[in-house]
Amino acid sequence: MPDKTNDPAQPVQPKRRRSRFWRTVKTLTVVALVGGAVVVYLARRPPKVWRDYQAFIRQTSPQERDALAQGVGDKIEQMIARSQRSLDESQAAADRVNTQLFVDLPKEDVAIDQVVELELTNEELSALVTVWFEDWADQRGYEIPDQLQQPVLAADKGELKMAFAITHEGWSQVFGGKVSLQFTPDGMAQGSVPEMTVGSLPVPAKSVGNVLRSEMPDGNASLADQIGQWIAQMERFDFRPVLEMEHRRRARVTGISVGQNSVTLSVRVQDHQTYKRHNGLMASGRINVFGDLPPIPQLPQGHEASATAVAEVPTD
Repeated sequence: MPDKTNDPAQPVQPKRRRSRFWRTVKTLTVVALVGGAVVVYLARRPPKVWRDYQAFIRQTSPQERDALAQGVGDKIEQMIARSQRSLDESQAAADRVNTQLFVDLPKEDVAIDQVVELELTNEELSALVTVWFEDWADQRGYEIPDQLQQPVLAADKGELKMAFAITHEGWSQVFGGKVSLQFTPDGMAQGSVPEMTVGSLPVPAKSVGNVLRSEMPDGNASLADQIGQWIAQMERFDFRPVLEMEHRRRARVTGISVGQNSVTLSVRVQDHQTYKRHNGLMASGRINVFGDLPPIPQLPQGHEASATAVAEVPTD
């Protein structure tokens, strides 16, 4: 009789089909378990900038961070002083009287309008955000959720990264994201964080609320939605990139270059009156943030400039 064991026309035995089926089920189960474990691991693993920030917090005291943040303002002052000394040395002897007047004037009355290139390390950025962020946001009317803790901003291999924790009733989750910044000719800045990470797991910024709803303790759906709506606004946000300095000076950031572990800011530093005048000229469309201010018209002797000329110009 013919051998039918290798006959292709013969159906596969049910036992063999069952064996293949269960091998497939086992393989898919293992893949699902491994995949689920990877997702959990990524969700609970904070991004690198957060881990670096925690190390910075452990290694410094609040007093050291305050001093580091204050040192940024001191660095700008030193750059202005060096620039002024260089200008003084190039002036003719007949003009040195003006130099002495500059030195003798109270600093609040000294006219300043200089652009400096300010390099900030990640440690200085961390100190600035830790010390100044809440006051800076409050002055501009931004309502930061109480549950948002320890925001951090840092350069990471040529990209600007941010991270923060959401903490509530013993539950905590770290979020992060890549920040894109553009500085516009009207003196404003536009920020964008289209994608965020839950830990190190990427999610769209607008989906963070859904993540919070599924992760936070039961009964906090409303709070999760509120925080999620706030974070969703980070897909695009506008702000005035101005820091207030000593002697009523303003430092307006007009550009940024991100390095490996530092950022370099183009900063236009102006005294209070010059800053107000510049804002007024920008509001009227006569100049942009990068332009040179026209000279102040000389009034006839016996006439004084009216303070109301700048009184209504916004100072922030």
